Amino acid sequence: MELPLGSRQQRLTLLLLLLNEGRPLHADAIMDVLWGDSAPRAASGTIRTYIYRLRHLFARHNEAELISSTSGGYALRLDPRRVDAGRFVLGVDAADSARSRGDLPAAADHLRGALALWRGVPMADLHSDLVDRQRVRLEQRRVAALEELFGVQIELGRHREVLEELTAAVTAEPMRERLRELLMLALYRSGRQAEALLAYEEFRRSLGEELGADPGPDLRSLHHRILQADPALRRGRSDPPPLGAARPKPEQLPASLPVFVGRRRELDALEAVSAPVVAIRGMAGIGKTALALRWAHDIADRFPDGQLYMDLAAFDPTGVSVEPGQALRSFLHALGVPAHHVPEGLQAQTGLFRSLLAGRRMLIVLDDVRDAEHVRPLLPGHPECLAIITSRNELSGLIASEGAHPISVGPMGSGDAEALLAARVGVARVAAEPAAVQEITTECAGLPLALAAVAARVAGRPGFSLTAIAAEIRSAHGTLDYFTGTDDDATDLRVAFSCSFQPLSPEARRLFQILAVHPGDEVDVAGVAAITGLPRYAAQARLTELTSAHLLIEHTPQRYTLHHLLRSYVRERSDQRRPCSLPGDVCVTSP
Repeated sequence: MELPLGSRQQRLTLLLLLLNEGRPLHADAIMDVLWGDSAPRAASGTIRTYIYRLRHLFARHNEAELISSTSGGYALRLDPRRVDAGRFVLGVDAADSARSRGDLPAAADHLRGALALWRGVPMADLHSDLVDRQRVRLEQRRVAALEELFGVQIELGRHREVLEELTAAVTAEPMRERLRELLMLALYRSGRQAEALLAYEEFRRSLGEELGADPGPDLRSLHHRILQADPALRRGRSDPPPLGAARPKPEQLPASLPVFVGRRRELDALEAVSAPVVAIRGMAGIGKTALALRWAHDIADRFPDGQLYMDLAAFDPTGVSVEPGQALRSFLHALGVPAHHVPEGLQAQTGLFRSLLAGRRMLIVLDDVRDAEHVRPLLPGHPECLAIITSRNELSGLIASEGAHPISVGPMGSGDAEALLAARVGVARVAAEPAAVQEITTECAGLPLALAAVAARVAGRPGFSLTAIAAEIRSAHGTLDYFTGTDDDATDLRVAFSCSFQPLSPEARRLFQILAVHPGDEVDVAGVAAITGLPRYAAQARLTELTSAHLLIEHTPQRYTLHHLLRSYVRERSDQRRPCSLPGDVCVTSP
């Protein structure tokens, strides 16, 4: 039954409530989407009218309680099985579960059912920035589910059956590398090797012409195996080695830092953790990896079946991160699974990984993680194993859904900072110039990466006094010039901060730049709203984005401070004498 949902604005109001999936939505947020900066004076009353009309409409169909009022807003609480988008997600989740159990026919049935719910472009007659983003997100999930279905069918030996539909999907999404990979595999298994190679060459040429890039490692590997006529590619579904077979014991932990001081409070907190997942969070350069590796080495003997390690490089200066599928394949190889026995598709790989870890006690360290989705497929899923994760982001999704135990790492205290400097440059030099040491550690503001940069310069100038070094830092006039310019991006403070700054939304970047030149040591939500002219909810959202990225410190509820060196970095970016090098930069000068 199709209901008359009223005007475009009223339908958009209903859509916003649906997209919020039962969570309360503030009236100001609805107003912002409907009118932006051009909201009429009577906007609040108009929204109340829309809600009244929608309730009245639903009441005629015995659904009067669907929309409830909350403090300052509304919520639409609806069983996801009654919404096509919700049923689609449930179908994909059911397929994932079936595949992890090894039931490929059931996985294919669930995916077909989920994809059958799609009837054209979702929300086709409604447009706003938010709706358009959600439309793209849903479309990406549809294509991902289609890729998963094609992969399952090929594993089941149905490569000829899917060729026509797969070819049409590649035509519609010519830059989707996974679709191209599946098409090449289906063609090869159908005895059409030349066409499979041609499909690769067409993609390689298009990618180079349009993006100046090369195909990824998975596609290049498949191309090489087709060229070599690898007999393993001819097989359909292949079983992994028996789980009871001899199992390698990987020992992949990198060496811990030769100099590690302090962090007693954090180490004690880690020792007290009983959860199977630990999330170590903090700003760039704060020492998360050093802490994770120190603790991992301390407890390695508690995990007799070995240790796995992967740097996922979410904030690598190159911008190229390690995706979960790449990490899983590496882990499976380390656990003794031959390359031709690694199943296709992320869900199947995750299922095999967790099966291999069942009954084992293994330590997994996952360094430099972007968010929950980046790391979730790599979690062992067994309480006998422990996963240690580091990230510059809060990982609140992982804490909520996986029960990860959060450990926050802040700046070092002055005593620990002095001890770190002494351990690197020598106790005697530090003891001889206490005033200079105090000035240096104050300028470094408890940041281990900054202290390491200073120590490297001191070590390279054995004839320089620490007083002279302190004077050099002072002469940088509040910039990061003294802490940058090394031959290693991993130790360059400006590069490290830039990698945290780049993923921010343009709105959060602008606020960050404004806060860097704002006088005073701290701000609150009301103050930010006042100096930016933003509504409180918008100011709060941008502050939350900055704190989630550990670029602001919320030291008490809704009161925020900015780290001394981050302030210097953002002021550099905001100075009109320096170019604003990223899209969305706002050049402002100090008042």
